[in-house]
Amino acid sequence: MSTRPANDTALVLPHSIEGERAVLGSILLDVSALSVAADVERLQPDHFFLRQNFHVYRNMLDLRAKNVPVDIVTVLDSLERSGDLETAGGAAYVSGLPDGLPRVNNVAHYARIVKQKAVLRSLIHYTSSIQEQAFAASDDADVILDGFDAVLQQLRKACHSNVWQQKFHLVDELPDGGVVHLIENILPEGVGFVGGLSGTGKTWFCLSMARGLTTGQKFLGLWSVPELQNVLYLCPEMGAKSFKRRCRRMGIGGERFRCQTIADGAALDLADPILLAAVRELHPVIFLDTSIRFSDAENENSAGENRALVRTIFALLRTGAKAVICLHHRGKDAARSKADELTLENTLRGTTDLGAIADVVFGLKYDQLDGGHSPYLKESKKLVRLQVSCVKARDFIAVESFRIQLNPFLDEHGDFAVLVDQPQHALPDVDRLIAAIEDNRKVTKVKLQELTGIGRNKISKLAATAGWHYKPLTGWTNG
Repeated sequence: MSTRPANDTALVLPHSIEGERAVLGSILLDVSALSVAADVERLQPDHFFLRQNFHVYRNMLDLRAKNVPVDIVTVLDSLERSGDLETAGGAAYVSGLPDGLPRVNNVAHYARIVKQKAVLRSLIHYTSSIQEQAFAASDDADVILDGFDAVLQQLRKACHSNVWQQKFHLVDELPDGGVVHLIENILPEGVGFVGGLSGTGKTWFCLSMARGLTTGQKFLGLWSVPELQNVLYLCPEMGAKSFKRRCRRMGIGGERFRCQTIADGAALDLADPILLAAVRELHPVIFLDTSIRFSDAENENSAGENRALVRTIFALLRTGAKAVICLHHRGKDAARSKADELTLENTLRGTTDLGAIADVVFGLKYDQLDGGHSPYLKESKKLVRLQVSCVKARDFIAVESFRIQLNPFLDEHGDFAVLVDQPQHALPDVDRLIAAIEDNRKVTKVKLQELTGIGRNKISKLAATAGWHYKPLTGWTNG
């Protein structure tokens, strides 16, 4: 579009040396300025008037395309490798670009100045061409005017950033295709949550996901992994030795799985340049265990306090993460709700912002009899026997709730086992009651209430419907 000076006589063309230096200096001080200039303002190398600035900016774009961090060291190295260092003004010139820079956060304004000057130079070039055509009279006036109209439309379009058109898309501009699953029918690309009370097996469950993603083995032996994925597992709540033991027991390792634990210090800032560099290179599935550790919120069940976390999650996806899976502590009041039913509302209670952005949400709880029968619940905790419910699935059909158990299956094949037998609490009251009586005909009504969760006043009536009667000395008889 623009014409750069070929000799000193061209220096009268419109340009802003200060604007060009400010753009390049901003990028060298803060690499995020490159996205503003290139992606938002659509600034191109040809928009720069000075040839040395043209070469510097072009090399910056080349580095970004190769996922190489853009800073003074990498830019100088790129210029030297491409043979452009001398034409770019030399190391001293490039190193001095940030000197005296007014404000880095004004890079959008600087880029617009550079672009406006480039449009003016193009206008001068094309109007001179129109004059030559008019003097030559080689075409009809209408032809010349039509050509000039087309040029003017292009220049008007280039003159304005049209930022709003980049933010709001026509339907035809949207990508085609359906939901992309990283684990079939379980884990789509995007944002996922796994919610459960503290100590309810969330880490084991997510490690099982990571096992499938990095090894290609079916998740829980049932759901396929279409393509191997890299995983970044950030776990600032667990020590390195404990975390390693869990990974080894599940057969997790190799180059595709990388982690951070409490041994690496406080939870990593999700905007950390090192993390973003890893995301750009690995395009991983990221697990945040647990999400509250990566947020400034004091209460992870507060929607208002979690908005910053929402923004950083989307930033990770824009940077290149395939999915971000957040482990979330359910509110204890949710677990006391009627029948402790797993729903989206009580799995992410109070966190409407988080629920709204999620593409999939799983709720976990220890498997229990109706009413939370103590011996059975204690056994579930000991065996890590869980009920798993998909409480949200955006644009795909959620799997039915299922039950899994970690022990003793972890030692047998390094993962949970899906339980296919019908649990006692799924049986009708009368069937559950008769099964308990047949197991021990001398069982008392007090013990039956404990075993089945059925009230003592109801036990005799239900048993009688099946022909069972209780006598204090002989116990239960049928007939």
